[in-house]
Amino acid sequence: MIPEETAMKNRIFISALLAFAAVALFNPAFLVPAACMLCAVSVVLANQTPELRVTLSVNELLNQVMDAFKTEFPALTSMAKDVSTETAVKGTTITAHVSTLPGINDYDDSTGWNNGAANASDLIADLPVTLDNFKIVNVKVPFITQLGSKVSLAPEAIRNSGYALAKFVVDSMLGLATSANFSRSVDVAPGNVDLGKLETLRGVCNGQKMSSKERYGIVSTPFAESIAADPKTGSSLFYDQVEGGDSSIRRWKDLCGFKEVIEYPEMPDNGENLNAFFFDPRAFLFAQRSIRFNNAAKELGIDPEIMKTWSVKDATTGLILDAVGWQQPGTGDVYVAICLLFGLAAGCQGGSPGTLTDLAGLRSNG
Repeated sequence: MIPEETAMKNRIFISALLAFAAVALFNPAFLVPAACMLCAVSVVLANQTPELRVTLSVNELLNQVMDAFKTEFPALTSMAKDVSTETAVKGTTITAHVSTLPGINDYDDSTGWNNGAANASDLIADLPVTLDNFKIVNVKVPFITQLGSKVSLAPEAIRNSGYALAKFVVDSMLGLATSANFSRSVDVAPGNVDLGKLETLRGVCNGQKMSSKERYGIVSTPFAESIAADPKTGSSLFYDQVEGGDSSIRRWKDLCGFKEVIEYPEMPDNGENLNAFFFDPRAFLFAQRSIRFNNAAKELGIDPEIMKTWSVKDATTGLILDAVGWQQPGTGDVYVAICLLFGLAAGCQGGSPGTLTDLAGLRSNG
């Protein structure tokens, strides 16, 4: 049986079609206006479905934003991470784990090989992290753009989306680089930095037993200017590095024991005159989960659903990006919101100096 609404639409359309035929037969001068009216009636009566009518792959978009996210701030991908395919909601607290170093013991004639052996469970530190950051980047594809055969976003727009998300994470991370979380600091005047000073900082980091292979430095612009002004930085006899490479931001790799030293013009004002922060991946724990989308419309049996969700996980880093997409009724514009749900923990988390991952970071004030 034909639904009543469909039957009504059929009767209206047949009436409009008969009216058009009458005009064509008895008054041909009004044929063109009658044809336009028939087309308008057809559009109004057609079944409207809120599907994303674009050929752009949202998964492709997510992957491109993910690449930009990693490219703009490579140090982010080397933070200690607790990333899972499990879903969560904002405000969820999870317990992550960071490994610690075992002690060195002497061989003992009485106890033998097990002298001072540490329990395996004692070499893992439990770190509670709250997923309290839920940020989105919105992308709009206007209806007029969809008239083309392929919807494509400018590379700049994709890069900027990844940069915006990465910058928020970095700002949040550096906001935690305080004396409450990292007890060790040095006083360095940004205008007096050279490679000799960086070598001194290398020694301090060695004393704190930071990772020997993965150390990073995020420095203010005056700090970076001083590094660039040292002739040894670009000398082929030393590090032979042109500042920044192909970027306007100064960035050096494998400099004085640091895998990467990068200029960050927007070093946060935390009240402690922070001008640089040096750390290994243990300093910050980045916990992330895919978003648990509770689809009330589906649960209530409301059809059609007007939103769709996607999730992409980076195979190399484990980072996850989610997306929500929908088409705006009336305008036909398509929106895609790229989502990031995460939490951060830093150093001793306000506890006693030397506990948890306090010594994995070194603040530079001045």
